[in-house]
Amino acid sequence: MIDAIFRGIAQVDFMNNTITGLFITIGIFVASPYYALCMLLGASVSTITSLALNMNRQAFSNGLHGYNGTLVGIGIGLFHFGGDDNFFLMPQVIVGIILMSALSTIFFAGLGGLFVGKFGISPFTIPFILCCWIWLLGSSGAYGYFPVNGNSL
Repeated sequence: MIDAIFRGIAQVDFMNNTITGLFITIGIFVASPYYALCMLLGASVSTITSLALNMNRQAFSNGLHGYNGTLVGIGIGLFHFGGDDNFFLMPQVIVGIILMSALSTIFFAGLGGLFVGKFGISPFTIPFILCCWIWLLGSSGAYGYFPVNGNSL
């Protein structure tokens, strides 16, 4: 499973390689431990979701289900008020990353069936984009429990 998580991280650059995923993870940890933790949480949740829902084992072993979860983790971490200086806001971001990373795996499976079956193309980052839009629209506004950093938008 750890191998699939790092392959999912490596899919961000379309490498499909555990070693490459490990290097990307180390690089992001050096740049920002906060974003690296968000990324690892997103990749782990989306990979575990694909296992729990018995999705395609070949796609799982290639890390395809962790790909969008990786992006969702970084995206949600970026648009909230957390960061390397504000780790105390991490609990609010964890809920969003868990929910949206799991949803990105479901979107990937659904959109993959449609896009590959009908058009012969992969949905790539469409699940990530949809999940981040849904989260940002739901968490912004006067009654948003999860504050969004408007300066990042």
